[in-house]
Amino acid sequence: MLVKTFVSQSNIEGLGLFAANDIPAGTQLWAYHENFDQVLDDARLDSMPEWQRDFFRRYCFSSGDLYYYCIDDARFMNHSSNPNAIDMPEGTFAANLIKAGEEICCDYSGMGHTEKDIAFNAGFLG
Repeated sequence: MLVKTFVSQSNIEGLGLFAANDIPAGTQLWAYHENFDQVLDDARLDSMPEWQRDFFRRYCFSSGDLYYYCIDDARFMNHSSNPNAIDMPEGTFAANLIKAGEEICCDYSGMGHTEKDIAFNAGFLG
């Protein structure tokens, strides 16, 4: 995460990601970092024990032929059909002013950039 956040109980589901300070609209919240986030492909996932594969499939998001696992607290970002964070190829950005203490949410169905991504990520919606 590129902004200060904290994890707490969510009214959406389980734990959620919350802004520690006000975050202006357009601020970049998250970016992929090669030495920090894990990137997996189908072959690597298929070679894992079932419990590991299930974990990664639950907490990864798909983009292209790869699955990304956020090691930072971005993995606690819950889905909303009215998100205050938007995903772009460069990372995740504040769609509007996010107030301190507000839960940061994104639209899982809009993550990724191919039909495969959208189907994989939309699978988390229900």
